[in-house]
Amino acid sequence: MVYKKKYVPTSAKAEIIIEALCKKSPRTINELAEILVNKLGLKFTTARSAVSRIISEFTELDIMEEVGTDKRGSRLIDISPSGAYVIACNLPDLKTEFLKKEDLIELLRRKNNEAADALEVYYMLKKETEEELESIDFYDAITLTMELEDIEVNSWKGLADEIISLCTSEIERYLDKKGGILDLRELTKEIPDKTKKAYIKILYAYLDEIDEELRKLTLRKEKIKELIKEAETT
Repeated sequence: MVYKKKYVPTSAKAEIIIEALCKKSPRTINELAEILVNKLGLKFTTARSAVSRIISEFTELDIMEEVGTDKRGSRLIDISPSGAYVIACNLPDLKTEFLKKEDLIELLRRKNNEAADALEVYYMLKKETEEELESIDFYDAITLTMELEDIEVNSWKGLADEIISLCTSEIERYLDKKGGILDLRELTKEIPDKTKKAYIKILYAYLDEIDEELRKLTLRKEKIKELIKEAETT
């Protein structure tokens, strides 16, 4: 299906490029340009120029990375772990035209099953707490996030850990609101069997965070007791 609008925003092109890499990666710039031609009805030279420009910026921001060359010597492009993280964080809150949450899960199935399972849980948690989707441009959202925040995910295993951390933050949001534990209990019933192991691991990770916070509070309590004792004896 060819895109009907006369003006094609950069965000739409970026979504299509990311969607294509989610479905199969790595790919060459020419492959990605052909996909833009087919989906947007662009001339090949125009599409290739757009792909090169977007990939250049995404590579500089560590959203994408070069992973070698093909038999013809053409550069092979893939989404980086940091890129997958920033896309995962932004997707639930944005209106997108081409890119879906399921696309990113498909990418992670090829990279790291633990990360894919955790992302499915994250999206289920976000579904219950997300508000009205923002109309902010997808391209702007992910580039600004990478420019303004200190995001550094060096491996797909590291990505799994980061997504688990996102999940524990969402669980805390549930518990902070009235009746949140009841919502979590209902959600637990809806978790598919294939991701239940990941969900349980996430709950244990949240328990570990609570234990660490309790340890810090206990140490702080002891320090305050010492201050009180000093104040009373001077």
